[in-house]
Amino acid sequence: MKKNYFLFLILGIIVLLFTGCATLNLNAHSDNITNSKDGNIDVDTLLNEFINKIDTFEYYQNQLIVGYTNDEAFDELKRYLKAFEEGIIEFEKDTKVALLTLNISVKDALLKLKTYNDFDGIRYIEPSIKRYLPDYEIIESRNDLKISREGTLESFEDPYNPYWDEQWGLKKVRADEAWQKATGKNVVVAIIDGGVDASHRDFMNSFVDGYDPVTESIIKSGESRSYDPHGTHVAGIVAANKNDHYGIAGLAPDALIMPIPIFQPNFIGDFYVAKGVKWAVDNGANILQNSWGGPGFSNVLKDAFDYALKNDVVVVVSTGNTYIDENWGFPNTIPGVIGVGSSNVNDEISTFSSRGDSVSVVAPGEKILSTVPGGWTYMQGTSMASPFVSALAALLLEKYPDATPYQIRKMIENSAVDVDEINGFSKNDGYGRIDAAAALNEQLPEQKGAKFVINFTDSKERFFIPNVYVSLIRENGPNYYARSLIDGNIAFYQIDPDIYDIIIGGPDYLDPYSPNYRMEEQVGYKFNAYRIHDGEATVFQELVSTFSATFEKPSAEGTYKIIISDVNSEANTVYSLNQELTIYKPDYLQFYIMADVEPSLEFPEPIYSYNFDDDSLDEWIVGGDVHPYVEDGYIVLGGGQLQDNELSKLSKDFDLPDATYGYKLNFSLKVSSEEGWDYFKLYIDDNLVYRDSGEKDWYSVSVPISEGNHTVTFSYEKDGAASEGYDTAYIDNIEIVQLPEDYMDYAINCTININNYSIEITHSLYDGDIIDGIDGIDAWFTTF
Repeated sequence: MKKNYFLFLILGIIVLLFTGCATLNLNAHSDNITNSKDGNIDVDTLLNEFINKIDTFEYYQNQLIVGYTNDEAFDELKRYLKAFEEGIIEFEKDTKVALLTLNISVKDALLKLKTYNDFDGIRYIEPSIKRYLPDYEIIESRNDLKISREGTLESFEDPYNPYWDEQWGLKKVRADEAWQKATGKNVVVAIIDGGVDASHRDFMNSFVDGYDPVTESIIKSGESRSYDPHGTHVAGIVAANKNDHYGIAGLAPDALIMPIPIFQPNFIGDFYVAKGVKWAVDNGANILQNSWGGPGFSNVLKDAFDYALKNDVVVVVSTGNTYIDENWGFPNTIPGVIGVGSSNVNDEISTFSSRGDSVSVVAPGEKILSTVPGGWTYMQGTSMASPFVSALAALLLEKYPDATPYQIRKMIENSAVDVDEINGFSKNDGYGRIDAAAALNEQLPEQKGAKFVINFTDSKERFFIPNVYVSLIRENGPNYYARSLIDGNIAFYQIDPDIYDIIIGGPDYLDPYSPNYRMEEQVGYKFNAYRIHDGEATVFQELVSTFSATFEKPSAEGTYKIIISDVNSEANTVYSLNQELTIYKPDYLQFYIMADVEPSLEFPEPIYSYNFDDDSLDEWIVGGDVHPYVEDGYIVLGGGQLQDNELSKLSKDFDLPDATYGYKLNFSLKVSSEEGWDYFKLYIDDNLVYRDSGEKDWYSVSVPISEGNHTVTFSYEKDGAASEGYDTAYIDNIEIVQLPEDYMDYAINCTININNYSIEITHSLYDGDIIDGIDGIDAWFTTF
């Protein structure tokens, strides 16, 4: 059985004492974090995890980003690493960030820091992750010079832009009606992208000075710096001139464009992006438009966008084209930003549009005609959707120039058209598809947005705890996630005033730097129904670390045992399960729970079995852009022949007879793909029931399938981004096995108690020896 270990901190009883304006102090003591020489924190544990996981993403070699609050502490760290300072950003007097160039590798630098003792005044140390422009699809280019007749504007439905009829997105959001109230006049939108072709005739008097963060040079108003057509396309959606008898119109045609090129043509690095954001905020940007991002938490990017939000600059970010429900994208998951997904002409959510808590609204994102150097092009992606929202924010800021980012976001959300089956907020469309005309009819919300600051220290407040995720969870609306720095600080800006459960833990399972001090919501270390407004609060806590587990003997005859197994060694403690058994916290620091029965259990013979040894696919239906084929006795899906946004699939219909407990669909799987982007997927009746990506050698997969008629589909699906691996999934040994009639007779009922919080488990020993506690994820526990 494949074991996926997740770490749970066992914490104590929570006592809430609210005392005015201070900080939420979550004391989370663990014996595997000890004091450093200066009394703050020994980062040895942090650095071990950091080093082990750093290769999760691509990063720039020989570079480290250091956030700090004390110049002397930074200078000493720089001397210790014998590093060269490339530049410094000063967000505030006590919030600075530097980029260091190393003479050694990043891993060697981190290993060297394990013997460094004085981190007082250092907020974070992180590599610079390589990021890419998202996959945007160029559908058709329009390079013909199309100029309309001269004349006067006859109606708002017929502006003098020759391509108006092809701009379905403007019509969908009712731009013509919105323009009667605002056009974005003099509102500055920073296009943080691949540069903009200012010479395009669709931009007349549309620019203010921009900034090149790498060379620290000013891009003079009207100067072209286009490294990729993507940025010009985004800029046209925002602010192309209308009624000029030429080309297209933008949704905010009188807004001003501030180019901040961060792809030149490759990504310039998180530090330089942060420098560009800081310059834009300090030089008059009202809105930051971002159609880029990807996995990998970045403290310096959070610093930069927090700086924008604190200075009342609206931040708009595309949520990505990953197709899936995910909360690991960055910077779209930063609390307070407006995350934008994509919809189509029929008000359907685009299949490629990422889902998740970061989706605030959706906007037109399919077959969007806009400017590119030399003409116009249709593109699609959430990259095209987010500039619609930036433009709408510009219209609103013209009408309400003193509005906060929260107020702008709420007017956009409150006026959106619900296009998902779920009423109200959903992770598919957020609050709905934007409606510019309706948004301009919204009254300015009375509330200006909430700020919430949290600090993590140990139970005696002797030292800080870094890299702790916190989730603000609520019933109606998106949840927020953030992570603590070395000084234990977490800040949320411009978020919804609301009632939240504050939970230690977060969804960013792709984060390569966090030691993952997490708790599943079911275990529930949380502060229930905490009302967050614009301010802060103090919470004190007593720690009582308790653990017990009670097991009931199954009804079937047999000799049963409960095994507590040490994660870090081969040590086991074995208990006989004769009737009812209660065990308490073992001496092991980390352990998981198993069970055993004699005689051992075996499933009945499968009712269907196929291993492709005869190289035949006669029983199966092949499909997709590249058909599967048999090679060396197993199925090959993809085979490295797939192009962007293509798939390879294999299907078969099954009629499964009545069965008390249903069936198991078992198969062997091997995957070679770009992790997190290109996926093997298993569908049963068009419902996705299993997926995997990355480099995975042969292993066994088992999923439940009920009686009745079903279509089983194995699929390998490639996105449009740059690829890694062989873009292939391999399938073998497909079988369907009926669960035996005594399946539940061998079920162990178990109650696990953690600090007086109970988890109920029912686990049939037919499904293996590891007692699985949390929604199908094998769990191991850490005690103090």
